[in-house]
Amino acid sequence: ILVDAHVPGLFGGTGQTVWCLALMAAYFVLRLPHLRDLPVFCDEATYLRWAQLIRQDPLHNLFISMEDAKPPLHYWLLAMARPLHSDPVYAGRLLSVLLGALTVPAILAFCAELASLTGLTRFLGPLAAAFMIVCPLVAMNQRMALAEPLLLLEAVAIAWLSLHFARRIRDTARPRTPATDANFLGLLWG
Repeated sequence: ILVDAHVPGLFGGTGQTVWCLALMAAYFVLRLPHLRDLPVFCDEATYLRWAQLIRQDPLHNLFISMEDAKPPLHYWLLAMARPLHSDPVYAGRLLSVLLGALTVPAILAFCAELASLTGLTRFLGPLAAAFMIVCPLVAMNQRMALAEPLLLLEAVAIAWLSLHFARRIRDTARPRTPATDANFLGLLWG
């Protein structure tokens, strides 16, 4: 046992914070090397072109992705991430890696919430995050300038918030209306 679960800290204990930092370090070690070695995927080229158009003329191109019925958040983020590197493909892929890195603490928070509701072991979170880190399909998607890393982050965040709100309503003496929570989850999903 790393640290007692009752020690206050991020995700339910100081031990969880240590797990989070160690898993994020492992994540970056596995995701960052040779980021540009994969050939450019056709969807990447399209997404990066839309981000370039948004960056060049946001007034007229802010919703250009809607021409292909795609929500614009990913393309706005790609446009904002463009200054991260001189190579647009590398900048887009770096954004995907960063979004994937945010998924690690989101998984830990979700599993900590799940453990508090069900009594499961607190090592469920680190185990789930480790599986996400070594999963080849997830790794490939998080190393390309695609919308999937953002979608995975949003899905885990919504699952965590849904459990959190359910537990909060269950634990309060006077339950409040779930409309506020539902509206927040709807805004998060986009």
